[in-house]
Amino acid sequence: MFPWCKKFLWRLLEFLILSRSRRMANKIKIEEVILVSVSLIALVGGLLFKSSVFSYTATGLLILCAIFILGRHISDFASLSPDNPKVKTMRFINWFTIGFVILGVALSALFEKQVLTDLQENWVSLALVILLMVVIGNVAPKTPFNRYIGLRLPWTVRDEETWILAHRILGYITFPLVVCFIVLSQILDTRTCIIATLLTWILIPGVISGLFFFKKYK
Repeated sequence: MFPWCKKFLWRLLEFLILSRSRRMANKIKIEEVILVSVSLIALVGGLLFKSSVFSYTATGLLILCAIFILGRHISDFASLSPDNPKVKTMRFINWFTIGFVILGVALSALFEKQVLTDLQENWVSLALVILLMVVIGNVAPKTPFNRYIGLRLPWTVRDEETWILAHRILGYITFPLVVCFIVLSQILDTRTCIIATLLTWILIPGVISGLFFFKKYK
């Protein structure tokens, strides 16, 4: 399983355990049972079946379970009331992520089975990256300060002003980067183009917000 996925799941489980200790000390929450069960299935299945398709599917199911649980507790994560408009933004991101993961798992299986040609795979990969950037870039400035959804860097999760700056920059640079991405995709190979674009997309707001944070608390 990917390291970032393990970190995310661990933090989610930690939150659920803390929530249970505060509200339901003597009950086992169904979310924890689901998450642990799917984790065990993914682990055992990965050991028994040496199949990339199974690995993609199991990892996808595990991520979906985690995202579903996250969606049920979004208002708690953001410390906002369920009726707050910002919670709706987070729910939208959550549902988009679910759809994106399902699509990604399905396409990964197709790529593994070589159903598509290399050219078709390249175009599909480019389209997915553009979709991800456009949607996330549009909602990033509206994402409320929290520790679970958004650009979670050591400095952005510690200071709300830094969080706001980072996500506004992410939103501002998205369209220019998408245009550059489309142009570069005609020059560079698809993999290099995707990696370079996504790194730039994250590094620019990350570095600027980091400088702002350390200057603020210098």
